[in-house]
Amino acid sequence: DDTTPVDDDDTTPVDDDDVVDDDDVVDDDDVVDDDDAVTSCNTVTTVQGMDLVHLCSGTFEMGCTAGQSSCGGDESPTVTVTLTNAFQLGRYEVTQGQWSALMSTNPSYFGPNGSGADCGSDCPVETVNWWEALAFANAMSAAANPPLDECYTLTGCNTNTPGNDMECTGVTVNSSDGAVYGCEGYRLPTEAEWEYAARGGEDLLYSGSDTLSDVGWYSSNSGSTTHAVGTAPQSNAFGLSDMSGNVWEWTQDWYDGSYYASSPGTDPAGPIGPGSYRVFRGGGWNYPAAYARVADRSSGDPGNRNRDFGFRLARTVP
Repeated sequence: DDTTPVDDDDTTPVDDDDVVDDDDVVDDDDVVDDDDAVTSCNTVTTVQGMDLVHLCSGTFEMGCTAGQSSCGGDESPTVTVTLTNAFQLGRYEVTQGQWSALMSTNPSYFGPNGSGADCGSDCPVETVNWWEALAFANAMSAAANPPLDECYTLTGCNTNTPGNDMECTGVTVNSSDGAVYGCEGYRLPTEAEWEYAARGGEDLLYSGSDTLSDVGWYSSNSGSTTHAVGTAPQSNAFGLSDMSGNVWEWTQDWYDGSYYASSPGTDPAGPIGPGSYRVFRGGGWNYPAAYARVADRSSGDPGNRNRDFGFRLARTVP
């Protein structure tokens, strides 16, 4: 019952010309290696046209904490988690413009070639499955200056291009221990990294507020469409936007409803696969508020492509 159903029949357009709030300190010298001298917690660096927030290592309570309500059984027991690696995380969900620039396609339902009203290049790319998100991460690594070692080696892939229903049968993580924390290049965040970032050092119901309309687009305020990234009224305390609402975000981990009972307290990397489903987090534009809670866990087949599935990128800070 943790595989969230998707209702994709809403197509109402909305005005998405809000100006993204860029008042954080941004380092724009992206003709440099991506690890580019970011040392302060929550500092923003722009690399390859993408704003990345430097998240320092830390410890937090993961799961059904006091600030949560109506928790699912897979959110317990609460786990004290320490992340020993600082990491960069996209300030926003990957946009249609960023996807198109690297992949020369745009699979989005709310894009210029989709069936819904065109939301614009600053809206999140969607209708992207888990395999395609990995392919984009590899493309970001290859396009870096200088290039970074790709985090993933994909095997058994069909001949379809990313964004055109590409699927694979296997993936190898290119690190010494097989965990993405040791990758050099871009990747998806682990489920633990995602929740650490979404909480922003606070115990709030949603990412940045106890009132979802303050921080995210969901079924009651979205107008049945995605919105330009960063246009919700508030970001969270780490400066991250849209971690509650807009589009669901794929994470690295396999899903196991009982994983928290055996999860290691340090750098959890998810259950040992292969499994059936991958975890996605954060809720979406066509879902009720309960799914946008920072502790909510949902999962789906890695080949699922729906108009409310997107992602944001992470990278371990060397």
